[in-house]
Amino acid sequence: MKTNKLILSAALLACASLVSAQSVHISGYADFSSTGAAQVISQSDGDWSVGNVVTEFGPFQNGIHFLNLDANVLNVDFHTGMWLGSGIGPWYGGLSMYPDRTGDSIEAGVLLTDYVVTHFVNDQLRFYSGNFAGNGWSNGYVYGSYVSGQSHVSPLAMRGTDGNDSAFTGIEVQPYAVPGFRFITGLPIAPFNDSYEDFNSWTHLFKAVKFMTQYKWLRPNITFNAGVRPNTYGTSGTRDDYTESLFGETFLQIDLPSTVPDFPMNLSYDFRWRDVSESEDYTADGKAWSTTAFAHMAMWSVHNTSLVPGWTFNAEDLFGWYGAHYVAINEKCFYNRFGVSATHPITGTPYEFGAQSYFMYGQDANGTMLSYSSVYCSDLIGYSWNFMGDPITPTLGTAGRYYGIYAYPYIQKNFQNGKASIGLEVQYNHCEAASTTQCFSWRVPVGLAFWW
Repeated sequence: MKTNKLILSAALLACASLVSAQSVHISGYADFSSTGAAQVISQSDGDWSVGNVVTEFGPFQNGIHFLNLDANVLNVDFHTGMWLGSGIGPWYGGLSMYPDRTGDSIEAGVLLTDYVVTHFVNDQLRFYSGNFAGNGWSNGYVYGSYVSGQSHVSPLAMRGTDGNDSAFTGIEVQPYAVPGFRFITGLPIAPFNDSYEDFNSWTHLFKAVKFMTQYKWLRPNITFNAGVRPNTYGTSGTRDDYTESLFGETFLQIDLPSTVPDFPMNLSYDFRWRDVSESEDYTADGKAWSTTAFAHMAMWSVHNTSLVPGWTFNAEDLFGWYGAHYVAINEKCFYNRFGVSATHPITGTPYEFGAQSYFMYGQDANGTMLSYSSVYCSDLIGYSWNFMGDPITPTLGTAGRYYGIYAYPYIQKNFQNGKASIGLEVQYNHCEAASTTQCFSWRVPVGLAFWW
């Protein structure tokens, strides 16, 4: 299947040229970063462990190289992107980051995106269909923060090692009668996992509808983004019935690039819900129960603020409150991560100084926040802590408290189509529950990347 798709991509390029395509554009990205040195010093159950100083040549993904093809023929756009890792094969623990389906099984793939867009009614109507497994695709309806570039809002199509939710087929409307307004709605029309035949019904398909809208209020220069996805399906490792929704979600974002002078900012709020149940075999009174659990996430972010002459600052704050049973049964917790970054160009040179730092704090009721949060929070909590590897999870059973700090000063040289950098990353994590763990890590990243 992989070979067939590679051949198809090459054929698409040839056909686009032969059929007198209006435009053909090839672009790419290559990252040759490595780690000059790294070490982990950790404590668990009172014992300290000092790791060896190691050197890692190349990124752990086995090579970050992308090749993209964009072509236009009449009113149809073709988009294909390929992952060109070492050997053009799988990585990430032996799983494929960009899955390929062959019959009832999922194999390693190389296509990170392959979709078409058809334009109608003078581009007031667009039809999208294909695979958007890249790093998440929202077609500009979801804005990221200004330090990490992340968003806690689930994209229209999400990447997953088992192919969850990476497909999308839908319609976008941009009416001339309402300048600045557009919306998109669609369905993940594709198998979800190895047992995709379980989803082969209109009932499950319609429940998976996705809707996002955007309105750019032109005069005050304010943008509103909003959306809803009633059911998000996928394998979780915690249930056998894949046709049950992992969670439902709705969100609102407001982008304010000029409302407050010298403080361009955006704000967003994400609300999630999921059904939770427990059988009589696991309850103290021997009675089964079920309920709906809720989670709230909010982010504030500001960028390109010059508080100190010659320096440019970005900042963000991400807060999450996860009500009873949302993260795990009988668990509730909150979490906050504050990040700040700064850059200072060296006048008359292509060099710049930069720094990035995060401060993280969280609490829970039973010490399970770090263990079980990723399934229903899209790795929100887990990713927020693992800039340099996950902290050691303490023994569960009592209320937990977690805090950490990460810092990354660096110097960077900018090229016309690339950059080179070297810096020092340090991170400290402290976790307390039934036991206490802590971890100090450092590494020297050496970055070299080009794009065309």
